[in-house]
Amino acid sequence: MSGLSLRCKPRLYLGLRCSVCQQIDGHEDGCLQFQLDQLQARIRHIECPKCGKGEVDINGEDFFECRSCHARYSSSNWNPGGEKFILNDPLSDDLVVVVILEGKGNGDFPLDKTVAEVSKKIRLSKKSGGRKKS
Repeated sequence: MSGLSLRCKPRLYLGLRCSVCQQIDGHEDGCLQFQLDQLQARIRHIECPKCGKGEVDINGEDFFECRSCHARYSSSNWNPGGEKFILNDPLSDDLVVVVILEGKGNGDFPLDKTVAEVSKKIRLSKKSGGRKKS
């Protein structure tokens, strides 16, 4: 007599728990860790044509600026006679032709400040032992 038998094998499910909202494989609405992950994904680390370090991002004035040497670059025609470079922007998956601007930048990167603020909120919520949502 031929028959079918069903066998249930136990499965082990392994998931990572968020250290802030304590959810497994995901986040609660308003989770600070999720916000931090999203912000960090938007930070650019483009190689600087001047100093060679991967520290170029968009500053508060909407110019490209190097966090190390503070050289500023513009993709528009701010300095028509300036030296031209090509930046490989991985976030936009594009090559950007830029012109170096005169003068150094002031190191104002709003996204970096926001990341620092959210990181501080996470540290404070972990110290207090509670789950802070915003």
